[in-house]
Amino acid sequence: MRVGHGPEPTGGAKNNPPTNRSNAMRGAKPLAKHAVANLKARPVAVASFSLAIGLGAGALFGAAHAETAVAPAAYVIVSGRVIDQAGLEAYREAAGPLGAAAGLELLALGEGDGLHVLEGEWPFAGFVAVERFRSLGDLQDFWNSPAYQEAIGLRAGSVELDFVVALEATP
Repeated sequence: MRVGHGPEPTGGAKNNPPTNRSNAMRGAKPLAKHAVANLKARPVAVASFSLAIGLGAGALFGAAHAETAVAPAAYVIVSGRVIDQAGLEAYREAAGPLGAAAGLELLALGEGDGLHVLEGEWPFAGFVAVERFRSLGDLQDFWNSPAYQEAIGLRAGSVELDFVVALEATP
C-alpha cells in the first residue's frame, strides 16, 4: 500500500531498497531537478523534507546557542499604591542613578485599566512594575547597598507596597 500523492516512484529504490544506512549514503547524489519537481507533487514528502531540514537547522543553531548561553537575569515584580507623588520624587532621584548603575531596566509599569486578571484573584489595587537587572548578584548588591537602603527611607509615607519579589531567570 502506498501513502502520499502523485505517481509511483521510478527507478531501483522501489525494487532494491538499501539494506542499511551506509549503503544508502554510498550512492547519494545531489538532488536533481526532476527530484525536486517530484517532491513538489507530493505534499507529504515536501512536509517531511521541510521538517527534516528544520530539525537539522534547529539542532545546529541550538548547539551554537548553547555554547553562547546567556546568564540568567533578575526580574523584580512590585505591586503597590502611590500615596504621595511629590514625596516619591526624592526616592526616585536617590534610587534612579543607583539602579541604573546596577543595570536596572523598567520593562513595564501599569495600573487601573491596564491590569487584567486572567485567572485567580488579584486583591491589590494600584500599580504593578516589572524591572530587569543584569543578574541576581547585581540586584542583591544594589538592594543591600547602604546608599539604596537610605533611599528606601525616602519613600516612607509616599508609597504602600503589597510585595516586591525577585525571580532569577534566563531571558
